[in-house]
Amino acid sequence: MLFTAWWISIIAQYKWRHHGTSQWLIPTVLWIFIMIRLITWHTKKHYTLFKMVASCWNYLVSIRDKIIPEKYRLIAGTCVVIATVLVGTFVPEETADSKKKDRAISFFGVLVFLFLVWLSSENKKAINWYTVNNGMLMQFIIAVFVLRTNAGYDFFNFISTLARQLLAFSKSGVAFLTSTETSQIVLLNLSLLFVLLSLVKVNLPL
Repeated sequence: MLFTAWWISIIAQYKWRHHGTSQWLIPTVLWIFIMIRLITWHTKKHYTLFKMVASCWNYLVSIRDKIIPEKYRLIAGTCVVIATVLVGTFVPEETADSKKKDRAISFFGVLVFLFLVWLSSENKKAINWYTVNNGMLMQFIIAVFVLRTNAGYDFFNFISTLARQLLAFSKSGVAFLTSTETSQIVLLNLSLLFVLLSLVKVNLPL
């Protein structure tokens, strides 16, 4: 009830719902995560939901297996990934900061990077190209969500803001223990932050 009241008090405000802002998304997503965690904390019905999702996924995979022979699946998947990236890269209109020639350079740069990684592998036959395809597709979808939608930008900008604040806390801690000049060393701040996070993780069960 407390979290729900907090969420309603935010989205009920006019400034969060109008004037083209999507800042309401951040508390809404946070509220959804909290509610899901509270519900799954006290019930085992989420296992049934996971089984339903797994059943739907297995059904879709079985359809794919019937349509596409096994020896052509990797080629078909690679073509889908490349087509998705090409459409998402070159179909949107150009902007001052995003010219199509620059997008083409980035696209071929990814291909060159993958080729160099493959070339440097000591066991090329052990590479799972299904994983490569899935990873590239997921990264591209997340990038489109972040860069092409206001909701995605606001959500990840919120996470970035929290990360910068956490890093600022570690900088203040370094300045307290040493000096202001020493706190400006980025690597020292990062190492201290990782140590603090490790201590929190170790002491969490306690």
